[in-house]
Amino acid sequence: MNRMLKFIGLFLLILFSYEKLISQIDSIAFEDSLSTDNKLENLVEQNNETEDSPLLDYIENRNVNKLSYFQIRSRIIQRLQQPSGYEDGRYSGSRLKSYQRIKFSRWNHYSGGILIEKDAGEVRFNDFVTGNLTISDYGPLSKLVLGDYFIEAGQGIALWRSYDVSKGAEVITPVKRKPSGLNPYLSSGESNYFRGAATEWNIGRFSPVIFYSNQSRSASLDPNGRVGSFYDMGYFRTSSERSKRNAVREKIMGARCSYKLSQLNSIGFTYFQTSYARNIFLDEGREFSGERYSLISFDYNISFQTISAFGELTRGNERIAGSSALLIAPDNAINIIISGRYYPLQLVSLHGLGFGEQASNEKGFYTGVRIKPLPNVTISSYYDQYQSIEQMPFPSAGNDLLTYIEFSPFKNLDIALRYRRKVSNVTESITNINGFISDVIERQYKHNIRLNFDYQVSPKISVRCRYEQLFLRSSRVRKGEKGFLTYQEVIFKPTSNFLMNMRIIVFRSDSYFSGIFEYERDLDGVLTQPILYGSGVRWYLLFKYELINHVRLSVKYSDYIRDDVKRIGTGLDQLPGNHDNRVSAQMDIGF
Repeated sequence: MNRMLKFIGLFLLILFSYEKLISQIDSIAFEDSLSTDNKLENLVEQNNETEDSPLLDYIENRNVNKLSYFQIRSRIIQRLQQPSGYEDGRYSGSRLKSYQRIKFSRWNHYSGGILIEKDAGEVRFNDFVTGNLTISDYGPLSKLVLGDYFIEAGQGIALWRSYDVSKGAEVITPVKRKPSGLNPYLSSGESNYFRGAATEWNIGRFSPVIFYSNQSRSASLDPNGRVGSFYDMGYFRTSSERSKRNAVREKIMGARCSYKLSQLNSIGFTYFQTSYARNIFLDEGREFSGERYSLISFDYNISFQTISAFGELTRGNERIAGSSALLIAPDNAINIIISGRYYPLQLVSLHGLGFGEQASNEKGFYTGVRIKPLPNVTISSYYDQYQSIEQMPFPSAGNDLLTYIEFSPFKNLDIALRYRRKVSNVTESITNINGFISDVIERQYKHNIRLNFDYQVSPKISVRCRYEQLFLRSSRVRKGEKGFLTYQEVIFKPTSNFLMNMRIIVFRSDSYFSGIFEYERDLDGVLTQPILYGSGVRWYLLFKYELINHVRLSVKYSDYIRDDVKRIGTGLDQLPGNHDNRVSAQMDIGF
């Protein structure tokens, strides 16, 4: 507690010493890189989730601006082929995936909602329930949330939501984050949120947040009853998975305060304490061992003319982590970003999500540039170099290079060319002549080339085409692997209340490791980006229709056919044949 008071005293001293100086700086507003023109696909290129995405739910919540509304969303997804886990009774529940949500807002002062979700194979209709009640904008009270919530602070090392945009064609947004403070949580992701109560205030230039959370977390226990790892997948279909449910109680108390030095300049301070009802023994105790930890963080965002400096410094478990960056915008057509990060293995940040390949045991250096040499040409590129800090059990290092060129030769035509090269260390098990199995480290080189065409044929019809080739090789194996994907897509919108989307994908790869991700359009609030490998075809049809005012129906049918195997999947998820088709339907009612 004394350490916390000393830190607060130092924080306030710095604050008032520099307030007068900083307030005199004439700053230039930087372009908001997360504009509505950016394609979502460019922002989520590395996210391979195939179910509901908290990222999409969160973006959708931000777009609700009506003073009063009442919304109902009902969604079901059914896999038509029966995996082996249902045949042998290991999956106790039905194959139906259910999602039911109610949201409301009244006069922009009262809002809330409840979400009930069940994954395929789970028994209970209400296997996961989340909800909240929020009171907003009453004098200095900016927000009071009772129930489930999350907090975005600084650059995300200490506190952030469970998902965020990753490295891709948008080279600025993943690094320069814009924290939104306290937010009610109403998403199907079953991890990295708080349950309790939190308040956010606006007191002059101060924006303090006080929060308390008390909830059960799922985890895997070792023979001594210690938590070896937290279980955040959210699946409770088998007896083994259900044994991990609510294995440990987590209590958190903390505070967050940001201070506006000027319109574009701010600094912030975060502190919280966490305690558990069981001993935490992460990574055999190498990462963390104990029943409680505290974390303290300082973040800043300072702009001067065409340069913006931002970052976060965090201390926890006797370790210091941090990230720092410069954004340089000498012209509206040029943005340059330079960033460094350092995340020790022993730093415990279980509710944070720092930028990088991984938010623990990594140091890295990132540079990115986005230029617009002509009104119809945009060029983006980044280079990211990273490596492990603790070389346990094996050293890890790599680099990532991407160049993206978007060109619009005509008003209705967009052409995009993307090249990406990723070099990384991978661990592979080999068997020697004596039959002994050992792990070896090899250098892996992956090259992707992608070409996109988007053409607006008419106000009612648009088409998209893609060709992508992947080349994979390693330092130990001379013969490399290849992956290939191409698709054709048609979007037909004959009237304002009807949309049809059809896509056919042809793919071929030598193995899973040379497979290619493919982002799909889906029901509102669902992110689908499967990795396609082997040889086969995938296609889908998506319909969205507004039946009457305030009632919209969405239906999607997808089919996945592998030509190179007799059965798709392994273990309990293995299908009886090489055919995997699904149907999903959703109704949205809003007033």
